[in-house]
Amino acid sequence: MSDSESENEQRLTLEDLEGSDTEMLSGDEDGPMDILTQQRVTINNEPALKRLREQIALPTNIPWSETQSITSTQAINVTDPDDDLNREVAFYNQALEAAVMGRDRIRKEGGVFERPSDYFAEMIKTDDHMAKIRQRLLDENATIEASERAKAQRELKKFGKK
Repeated sequence: MSDSESENEQRLTLEDLEGSDTEMLSGDEDGPMDILTQQRVTINNEPALKRLREQIALPTNIPWSETQSITSTQAINVTDPDDDLNREVAFYNQALEAAVMGRDRIRKEGGVFERPSDYFAEMIKTDDHMAKIRQRLLDENATIEASERAKAQRELKKFGKK
C-alpha cells in the first residue's frame, strides 16, 4: 500500500465509537450481534464515486429545456481579486451573457419567453380587501392630522391666556 492510499484511509476500532454507538451494536437481551471490530473507511474512493455519479447522471439525449444549463464562453479574469467592483462587473457580464444565451435557446426550441400583452396576474387579495386596507390607511392619516390640529389649538390657547 502506498503512502497516498494510507493517507486517504482511516481505521475505526470499537473503542473509537461513542458509548451509545457501542450499546446499539452490542445487540439485545438474546445476545450480542455479530459485528466487525474494525472497519476500513476510504475518504476518496474514486471508483465508488464514479459509479454513484453514473447512477444519478441525467441522460445525454434530453432537450436543453429540461436542464437549462448554460456554460459561459467568457472566463472570469480579474487582476485584483480584492477589487470588489471589478469582480462584480465580471460576474454581471458573465451572467448577462448566459441570460441572453438562455433566452435565445428557449426561443430556438419554440418556447415563449415574454408574457402576452393582455396578461393580467391574479391578485392575492381581493379588491374589497384592498379597499378596506386603503380606507384604514386614510382613517389613520385623518386621526394623525386631527391630533396635530388639536395639539396646535392647545398651543394657541396657552399663548392666548397670557
